[in-house]
Amino acid sequence: MKTSIKQWAQSLKTSLPKKNVISQKGWQLPNHYNQNRIKVIAHAPTKLYAYWEMDEARHRLIKTYCKINETKPVYGVRLYYANQIDQEGLRDRVIPSWAQTCYFEHLVPGNAYQLDVGIYYDGRFSPILRSESVKTPDLFVISEKKSNQPYTAIHHL
Repeated sequence: MKTSIKQWAQSLKTSLPKKNVISQKGWQLPNHYNQNRIKVIAHAPTKLYAYWEMDEARHRLIKTYCKINETKPVYGVRLYYANQIDQEGLRDRVIPSWAQTCYFEHLVPGNAYQLDVGIYYDGRFSPILRSESVKTPDLFVISEKKSNQPYTAIHHL
């Protein structure tokens, strides 16, 4: 007599994983972790990559605040030099409410940056999440190998 996997699991007094954890394609990571976090990574000397997530409570708070004031939330990201957060942002970008990632390009190598995710309201940007500072790598140039040198020289610009 053949035993089904469910019967076998019951005989071991255990249960099968829920259907949404394992699919026909195999293991899947969840789309959201329901946390408030932001991470910025130096992708290249002149490029940053950022990803973030806001929990449902924070999204509800924003929607409630905007509903009271009869406006639709306009989300955005603001990039700063890390030591100048209290000043005007270096770059601003309006984003859809569902966005969770973005790139910033054409930055200065060797500088430290921070990123805020927030909403625009009444002509002002209000931050909701703030990243740790991240420094873009310095830019290096590899010079041509000279015949009398056994290695390639690297020069800092």
